[in-house]
Amino acid sequence: MDIKESATYPYPIWGLHNSFLGDVPEVSEKVSVHNYEKNSIDISFEVTTRNAGIDRLIEEGRAKYDCIVKCSTTYYLQHNYFDSPSIKISVPTEQVHKRFDIQTVIVATEEIIQCDYLELDEIYEGYADYPKGAVIAYIDECSVSVKQHNHASDLSKIISVTKTNANSVKNVFSENKIIIKIPETHVPQYVTAEAHYPSVIASNLVYTALVQAFYKLRDNTDDSKDWVFYLRQYVKECDENGIISLDNDDYILEFDDIFTIVDHLLDNPLIAALDEIAGPNNQEE
Repeated sequence: MDIKESATYPYPIWGLHNSFLGDVPEVSEKVSVHNYEKNSIDISFEVTTRNAGIDRLIEEGRAKYDCIVKCSTTYYLQHNYFDSPSIKISVPTEQVHKRFDIQTVIVATEEIIQCDYLELDEIYEGYADYPKGAVIAYIDECSVSVKQHNHASDLSKIISVTKTNANSVKNVFSENKIIIKIPETHVPQYVTAEAHYPSVIASNLVYTALVQAFYKLRDNTDDSKDWVFYLRQYVKECDENGIISLDNDDYILEFDDIFTIVDHLLDNPLIAALDEIAGPNNQEE
């Protein structure tokens, strides 16, 4: 449901065009919690501004709050109806990608004819009609970024390996993925190494690709690209957790910070590779 302030509607909407007298709608700060048990993002907030006429419509069962969740990437759509200004919603993380929008409105649950107790601008002459499903109030709209919670799984979504006719390994950065291209002549060796020494692959091919990718963030600001979005989110997470100290919002990272981030993201891959090569017998010694 797209509500535009520049559009003209055949009925008054609280929150647009000063159709209603009095205060405009406002909401409290949104609280967002990642529920790992349910694999969801739980969001709560409250509509803090009251409007007596619209409250009466809700009390009479003629209108409801509708908190709408939309993800433009997955086309996920969720309607959440409430009789109370206290809004609590749960968004399944597997249904959304990168970010989703939350729009809060009040809609008519039945046809409303000649409602005469709303405080309206004088142009409406004291009455308002609403068809069933019409938006009576536009409360709020915001965008929520989906934070990563399983880094191994998320990396598999943005990194892929393919073969190439070239005679050396190349990293290519597409719209959505970091593509590690391996010479066709060495694909069998790669398959064997991945099966028996996955940490060696992580500490070599993946590590190198990620170092290059994090460096490229300074020139790639379009987070509609999956790999840019994911890596920028991870840099924020590292900054918030004190792993690095980000001095700017431009994602211009020093090489020391890049190596620290990649080590943390891959869970100390160089040590893991050494242990893997040594094998369990040598580790015990």
